[in-house]
Amino acid sequence: MARTRGFRNNATLSRAMRVFWQQGYEHTSVRDLERATGLNASSLYNAWGGKETLFRHVLAYYVEGIVQRRIETYLQQGDPIQGIRRFFETTFDYVAEDRPPLACLLTNTAQALGHHDERTREELDAGMRRVETAFQAALERLDEPRPAGQTPAVLARNLALSLQGLLVISRVSPEHERLQALTDAALTPLEAGRIETTVTR
Repeated sequence: MARTRGFRNNATLSRAMRVFWQQGYEHTSVRDLERATGLNASSLYNAWGGKETLFRHVLAYYVEGIVQRRIETYLQQGDPIQGIRRFFETTFDYVAEDRPPLACLLTNTAQALGHHDERTREELDAGMRRVETAFQAALERLDEPRPAGQTPAVLARNLALSLQGLLVISRVSPEHERLQALTDAALTPLEAGRIETTVTR
């Protein structure tokens, strides 16, 4: 029974996540959630304790199911710099006329923090810190010297800031050329250091 209940909960969270991600917390009504999940308002309340609590569970589900999977795919194996580049590029390379940018549920929510309680803010912070920590772990695997003697922690912080800026801009101006140029600018210090090391050797 526990496994069946867990599966059912994950399906509900997945459907609710898509609605919150596409429409944002403020513009998602309980009626929207009813249509998406197939549950009525009283069932949603009894199972999740209200819209805000459900959203907090959705954020945790998003971090574990989407963010962590991306970290494992791009940042925990293979070449660290190439992995970081793909982590950036895959936030916008799917965008097309019929597929508008969704950016990141964490970033989108952070832009509307006034609508959320402290526990939701903590969930957001934990998710964003996870990405920064993954950047740092990837950079610590680099063999070559780092630019200007910067530590992996400093470089990871700069990458996290660049990524958040990229995600915000992708919602406003989803032009591939511009987003690619911003990605190139964010990665230039790392890739330039690699080129210099290769030339020296």
